[in-house]
Amino acid sequence: MGIRDVQMRAGFCFAAAISSMFFAGCGKLDPGIPKHLRDLALVPLSGQVILDGAAPEGLLVAVFEEKRLEEWNKLPSPSTDRIIRGTINEKIKPDGKFEFTTFKSGDGLLPGNYLLLFCKVEQGSDLISDATKKFNEKYNNPKTSTVKATLEKGKPVDLGKIELSSK
Repeated sequence: MGIRDVQMRAGFCFAAAISSMFFAGCGKLDPGIPKHLRDLALVPLSGQVILDGAAPEGLLVAVFEEKRLEEWNKLPSPSTDRIIRGTINEKIKPDGKFEFTTFKSGDGLLPGNYLLLFCKVEQGSDLISDATKKFNEKYNNPKTSTVKATLEKGKPVDLGKIELSSK
């Protein structure tokens, strides 16, 4: 892993952390958000991740629009060690639960077809362990994702328990 990869990984993690703080707020819409954005028909999406029988630590969940998959497939060798650009990321809570937020906590995403991606993030190290690389190759790749969500206006989606394995 070169210095550029480390810088990009740090940048993605920093962006995810800042966006989490920005969107965490107090649950009310920011009055500075234009009205046309406040009126978007968002669909709540939630679930719970179980990794090897327990709630995972240091895991992010992201959504990737299925309509972008063809574009993704044209890339020569996209990395799965990083959070993928253009995804909306949420940190998974200690109990494994997650919900997506656009403006206020749990308000959801725009209607559409999504693939869910899971990315392990190691804290305090510039090197990625082999176990984390293996996990990310399996679960942080739109080509191999098996967890899907179809969001329709007015129909909240709870994916229930999503069982993942590090083996």
